[in-house]
Amino acid sequence: MLKWVRKLESWKIVAFIGAILFLISGVLPLISLSLFDFSYWLSLFNVYASLGQTVESGAGSVSLSAGSIGILLTIMLYPVTVVLGFISVLRRNAAIVAGILGFICWVGFLLALNELQFLQYTGLSVYIGFMGAIILIIAYALRPRTMTPHGPVAPPPPPPAPQ
Repeated sequence: MLKWVRKLESWKIVAFIGAILFLISGVLPLISLSLFDFSYWLSLFNVYASLGQTVESGAGSVSLSAGSIGILLTIMLYPVTVVLGFISVLRRNAAIVAGILGFICWVGFLLALNELQFLQYTGLSVYIGFMGAIILIIAYALRPRTMTPHGPVAPPPPPPAPQ
């Protein structure tokens, strides 16, 4: 086994797995009309690509609903969560922030699907995203072990019995 793998602590490995799962959730389908029909694949990266296109809109008022706020949350929090997820491999405290933001990210998308009455067509990306966020929270909960140059620190011996 490689030397650097032996030096990795369990929370770092779990945080890396959570960050990878959250990253993968961006390319999986957001809405699944049928389980194995990939003829129309709408992923979060497709949404980001469509943001760059110009959209002509007529004059009128703009209203924000819960669904549009949910989509905005997903669009803004997904890249932040991916970056924090990979930072959490180095800094344990970033894992809890990444997990909570990732959870909020996909709850926002579920709000949008609920408003459009497409909640039953929730795609695989939402479930994988939730798994990644939960794994990042678990990575924070895992305790880092304290090491000495000679190995793990042994607990102190019990105090002597009173005489």
